[in-house]
Amino acid sequence: MKVHEKILFFIGIIFLILLHRYLFPSTDGFFDDSSEYNTLQKRLSREMAPYCKISSFVSEQLKTMLAATGAPSDSSAIEATYKGVYSCSDKLASSRASCATPNMSMSYVSCDTYVKLPPWSSDSSPAIALTKITNDLPERLVRESEWFASIIKQLNESLALGANPP
Repeated sequence: MKVHEKILFFIGIIFLILLHRYLFPSTDGFFDDSSEYNTLQKRLSREMAPYCKISSFVSEQLKTMLAATGAPSDSSAIEATYKGVYSCSDKLASSRASCATPNMSMSYVSCDTYVKLPPWSSDSSPAIALTKITNDLPERLVRESEWFASIIKQLNESLALGANPP
């Protein structure tokens, strides 16, 4: 290679590097500014609201039922109940299609994790909150929805039996 070819080659490499940096700027964190984070925060709150409403209702009912039976009704008992739902070891597992493939590693994540993200700040609290959101949300929603439907069906059958005793 002659000297002018080497110079042209070197200038071409520098041009490609600069073009790459211009087209693909790197970011240090999840978001460059608060607007993207705030948009995500609002979207999660809006889209998760129906799920969170029924989830919190079921959790409160579980606490009430556990307290009525004398069992501990703290968060660890709720987590254990949901763990049984995910791993299909609960009493209603046979009525749920999702129990064809139990998920033994899934654990309970409170709805607050999704809808009560901390406000934007430059420290690491938003990043830490976002890392708590697991990537199994669709599977979680399917399993819990089927479980909720099974509970409602069982309650309806019990009420019908109570209204029309044999």
